[in-house]
Amino acid sequence: MADQTIIGPENPVINGVKYRYKIDVPGNEILPGSVKWVVRHGLRVVESSAGGSGSTTAYTFFKPSAGNLYMIRANYRLVSDPETEQQATIFVGPRLGPPAITHTAWQDVNFQDIPPSRIMEYLDDVYLTVQTVNIPPGETIYIQINEKEAFGGRNVGTSMPVQVNEAGIARKRVSSQLLLDFANELNGKDWLDDIWHEYYAQVIYYGKNKEDIKLDVTIKEKTKILSVANKAGKTLEERNKRKSAVVDTADADAEKIPVKIKVNVYFDGTMGNKYNVELFEKDLKRRVKDENTGKDMPQNVLEEDVENCRWVLKDDQPEKNKILKDHADGDEGTSSYKQTLTGITNLYDLDKTKEKGKDPKLYIEGVGSIPYGEDDVLLGAGLGWTKDIDSKVTKAMAEILGKVRDGIDMEEECVEEVTVCVMGFSRGATTSRYFVSLRERLAMHALTSAANVVFKFLGLFDTVSSVMKKHPFQDSNVERYNLTVGSRVQKVVQLAAGDEYREKFPLTDITSSIDAGVGYELTLPGDHSDIGGGHKNYHLVENKQGLEVPVPGLKENMYKPTSFVDKLIEQGWYSEKDIIKRDKMYISQGPNFPPRYVDYTAVERTIWNSYRYIPLGIMIDFAAMYGEIPFDKGLQEENYSVRSPLLLSVKNTLHNFALSNDGARSVSAYDLIQGEKLRQLRNRYIHLSAKKEGGQSGFTAWVSATGRYKKGKPDREIIPG
Repeated sequence: MADQTIIGPENPVINGVKYRYKIDVPGNEILPGSVKWVVRHGLRVVESSAGGSGSTTAYTFFKPSAGNLYMIRANYRLVSDPETEQQATIFVGPRLGPPAITHTAWQDVNFQDIPPSRIMEYLDDVYLTVQTVNIPPGETIYIQINEKEAFGGRNVGTSMPVQVNEAGIARKRVSSQLLLDFANELNGKDWLDDIWHEYYAQVIYYGKNKEDIKLDVTIKEKTKILSVANKAGKTLEERNKRKSAVVDTADADAEKIPVKIKVNVYFDGTMGNKYNVELFEKDLKRRVKDENTGKDMPQNVLEEDVENCRWVLKDDQPEKNKILKDHADGDEGTSSYKQTLTGITNLYDLDKTKEKGKDPKLYIEGVGSIPYGEDDVLLGAGLGWTKDIDSKVTKAMAEILGKVRDGIDMEEECVEEVTVCVMGFSRGATTSRYFVSLRERLAMHALTSAANVVFKFLGLFDTVSSVMKKHPFQDSNVERYNLTVGSRVQKVVQLAAGDEYREKFPLTDITSSIDAGVGYELTLPGDHSDIGGGHKNYHLVENKQGLEVPVPGLKENMYKPTSFVDKLIEQGWYSEKDIIKRDKMYISQGPNFPPRYVDYTAVERTIWNSYRYIPLGIMIDFAAMYGEIPFDKGLQEENYSVRSPLLLSVKNTLHNFALSNDGARSVSAYDLIQGEKLRQLRNRYIHLSAKKEGGQSGFTAWVSATGRYKKGKPDREIIPG
């Protein structure tokens, strides 16, 4: 039995498309019905088919296959020799996207970058650190070190192989002995010994083009210069070989124990603040409990809470009074104290990572609010002033610095690698995207080098980077905050709102990451806060069994044209029982024109807020899969899952679609739910955030809630990002 070959991509990019594989039998014809295809991963048969009449098959690869090696084998017979079974084989290693080398750096034994101005010596060990994306773990890159000269360079040594690790980093130790060998080789060739030698390295990865496997593609990267004095000295001494017990200045530079850390960062949405919400709910429960037991409300309860909060920096009574009034008095408004916990808060609470140690997590409240402090509703939330985004990033950097210092022994350990997962909602998603563009700044706060920082996962709920985009002092902020993430992160997932169409609330998409082969954008039914969470709930319910708690008396009772309401009833947003009043309204047109009478309708409906757990569950699966975040599945099932038969059916449909369509693409699940199921979903669970339906009023509502329409239909603006 001859072993033939199969033509097809050896390193297919995982993007949801089918890749074709063909048995290569030049000059021969395959016997119809004789082909049997088998795909194996190790000893396990992943897929098999029999009885094919042609020589071609097609397979779609999904994320879990990335980095694995699969064998595709075909058994078949030829028309010219029907008695003999033939066999053809190809080995396939799927990738998440096009391979790339994103960063290179020379580093010392403590994994700190060596700037060109720093002169090393020939008894020093140095490392060449290479950061890659979409090169599977275990694959090999090659390093060729050259001496830099005025007219070109000279090769020294041989091409050195090094493997890529799970974080996408390849690190080659260039030992002091190897550097001495380089020096001896160069000194033997030169008439006069140089005072120092300058080296650079060429980093090369050989891959296969995904459209034509016969075409080799080579990725080359040239490093910065490494300067080494032409003498047998050493700039860093080994800690374990030091004889003196006296610690001197040089001891700070001694070789340290390398450690790896992982940080999970959660940026909440506009006015989202778990500390303020939990404080308000704590007081609300106390009030209800006292009302139910007939006891008087304890005096100054909230004041005691605020007094004890470590976040409150001001000690004066007027500040305390303002905090208390901000969330204890008045209507619900936009106070951060009276919001509902968002999906970002849920993710943070479900993340079993500890807040301290070598692998910490941290939560940053949304723009417009500070923990236990006064909200800035107009500038922080209503207009989206950029200073608040800057302040949230600055706070995250400072907390990371503090957590790293607390988590490692600064005298004995150094940070070899820091892996970062980031998630955000709304303008918290904007903040997240800005955060991952600051690799060098993050490295400084993580006490390491930029080459050691790996952004593993970026999870976004409906990025909003601008409000009042058309106002002269407001723009999309895409350039200002470098929101085109591209391949800076190994995997980017964005869940977008299919029913969001406020005029000043455009979506900033992830086109750059999709084009880079690492982005996946999924549009789901629901408005902005249906996707990211945060719609209000004023019932005092423990909800430990995941009960669906309605938002009671959500009065969309601002008069609206009857014809428009009828259209919304037809689409399922309202039902006939939601109509509470139909009337004719008198509208004056001034003294010179007769008045107009218009048919208007007032409606009222109650919306349950549990749909948000469906997008939350989808994001949890992707963050666990790509970011390897350990979520508490038991707590998720207990507190953050749907219960109604309708939502369970919708969840299964959307969840399966989300996972099966994963790839470098933008897809929509908006039209998957149809007919009566869609009408019930809209009427019971989906919110209408645009002003024309929601009935909001006032300046802040106008800023964020005016609807956007195109040819009479809702239409959301999309900003490329």
